[in-house]
Amino acid sequence: MGKLVKHDNPNVLLYDDHKIPTTRRDFLTQGIIGLSTAITTPLFVSSKVYANSAAACSENNICGVPYLCVEGAGGMNIAGGNVAVGFSSDENPHDFGSLNLTDYHTLGLSKAQHPSVSSMNDDNYGIRFHSTSGILEGMNSVLSEPVDGVDLRQSVDGVLICARTADDSANNPLNTMYAAERAGAKGKLVPLIGDTNTDSGSRSPSPQKLVNLSKRPSNIRNFRDGEGLLSINDKLMNEDFLNASANGGGDRMKKFLKRIAGISESNFRGIASDEAAKEHLMKASNGVEAIFNKFSPSKLNPINDATVKAQLQSAFGGDPMTDNVNDERVASIANLVTSRIAGAGSIQVGGCDYHSGDASRGMGKDREIGRYIGKCIKLAALRGEPLFIHLYTDGGVAGDRNGVLDETADGKGRVIWTSDSGTRSSTLILVFKPGHNRSTDGDLILGSKKSDGKDRTRQIGHFRKGGGVELTATSIANNVSKIWVGIMLNYLAFSSGKTDDDAVIAEAIQNFKDRFPFEDLPDDAEDLIRLKAA
Repeated sequence: MGKLVKHDNPNVLLYDDHKIPTTRRDFLTQGIIGLSTAITTPLFVSSKVYANSAAACSENNICGVPYLCVEGAGGMNIAGGNVAVGFSSDENPHDFGSLNLTDYHTLGLSKAQHPSVSSMNDDNYGIRFHSTSGILEGMNSVLSEPVDGVDLRQSVDGVLICARTADDSANNPLNTMYAAERAGAKGKLVPLIGDTNTDSGSRSPSPQKLVNLSKRPSNIRNFRDGEGLLSINDKLMNEDFLNASANGGGDRMKKFLKRIAGISESNFRGIASDEAAKEHLMKASNGVEAIFNKFSPSKLNPINDATVKAQLQSAFGGDPMTDNVNDERVASIANLVTSRIAGAGSIQVGGCDYHSGDASRGMGKDREIGRYIGKCIKLAALRGEPLFIHLYTDGGVAGDRNGVLDETADGKGRVIWTSDSGTRSSTLILVFKPGHNRSTDGDLILGSKKSDGKDRTRQIGHFRKGGGVELTATSIANNVSKIWVGIMLNYLAFSSGKTDDDAVIAEAIQNFKDRFPFEDLPDDAEDLIRLKAA
């Protein structure tokens, strides 16, 4: 176990068995720095090309389900200590193997907290959480009280994917925003946003074959950053002229675009050598001008709209007498995604490399993540929008095999975390469907059997008793570069309007083939699909 080196900042995690942090990734993992504040805007042509597809999305009202990636940077616990996980090939999260009370020690649970104890389970969100889960506690802090008489927990369901990832590494291609955009998560103004200035919008990269830098995430850290979504890259002309956020900026932008469109044909051929290129650029320019007619920088800052601000303060907290909204970084991403201005967004939580010889630090981070998830769901509910959330982490963490406990109030008698363990990693999908009540409308999980005749459960793959992921259980259990396939199959299934299980599966498979023609589906593709929406 690495020894925790004390630091004045409680969010900073330094260990004697980790190298001294030297890179931005190291600093983020250990909670030393926050995220970049630089904002990235699309290049001129790229932004215009996207404007056409975004306009079509708006006109046809086919924008897919809003999509959020939430990353616990550094290797947090998901399976066992937060979400119930079973040890059988039946993928039954309630199958606890031999009932040896020490089997869950490495997943953070003491003998007294073994999930076979009925009081240790919570099914209020469809998917089963451990009752001492920090993620559960955080979500409950937001969602346990009804909203307009509606218990939002009954509109949530989820799936746990048992799959290993590399320990504490930025080389895990886990971010799925590009995939989600290709699968249908389209924004009316921009395709993707994220709270860090990377090609994925988060710490972990996206699978390289999915990356399309013309749709690189715009960096959003606060509400004012949203105004910058109507700026063109400052490499073209004077930055102030092209900043639509400034006084009269929108009009200047439209005049600029008209000037571009008015270039004489002879001069234009010096830029584009064929008629098709000219026509393409002209249409794109018209598309961008339409965007500027519909959106304005002031409208993209929610503080300028009393109704939107009230929704944000209701979901995230804040003083109604001021413009303050709590957790503004997360709220700014959630606002743009649930209003469909952006198709998908990434939220990153640093400091999740929490194998610090206690349980309390990890509980705190888990609560933080759960609170963010709950607030995003509540905002979606207030707007009557569905939401698909992909929670992932780069690596995992192992509890003390001997069951040493953290007896502090914040540790809750949990087993202490002692080391990185990517084989104990996992991925969580949570979905929200407004107006749905699982108690009366049924689960958001397919009821049909898998190809082996076994039930489709809320668990894909399984863990080994007393150990980590069973690496041969599914095609994605031991293939970090293919986890996105399982995520997208379930996203497409949740986006389906079909009511028959077989039809949902067939449509999801076909849509995957249509939207990802370069990717061969694994033999167990149909068995990886668990979600439905109708």
